[in-house]
Amino acid sequence: MTRGKLFMPDFVASRASDIRSTPSYASRDGDFSPPGPSDTVMETIRRVVLDMLKPYEPSIVDVARSVAEIDGVDGVNATLLETDQEVQNIKLTVEGDDIAYATLETVVEQLGASVHSIDQIVCGERLVEESQTPQD
Repeated sequence: MTRGKLFMPDFVASRASDIRSTPSYASRDGDFSPPGPSDTVMETIRRVVLDMLKPYEPSIVDVARSVAEIDGVDGVNATLLETDQEVQNIKLTVEGDDIAYATLETVVEQLGASVHSIDQIVCGERLVEESQTPQD
């Protein structure tokens, strides 16, 4: 078996040239060849939890219904976290078989809201729940 070098982004490689001078790539099957355009793997997004800010209108109900209409979305949970003089802070949990994040973000923006942060994202063939660790 041929052993390849660890992949290192160019900006890291330039600063650590004494460690690795030429990056190489390892695919999932152990092949060490540079990735081509057809090698790009986009894992399926199953859950996204957003912390978002929205104006008072549209209502939280309208936001949840609009997001639920996106292809690939199976369910939406919208929770009001805080109300300010001008905006509402909402935790939006979206689950589905194949959530198109760009579409989700576009719908949120069309509703006059903005994504403050992505608090959780779950990708892959199944949902993986967060596990308790000693640090929790």
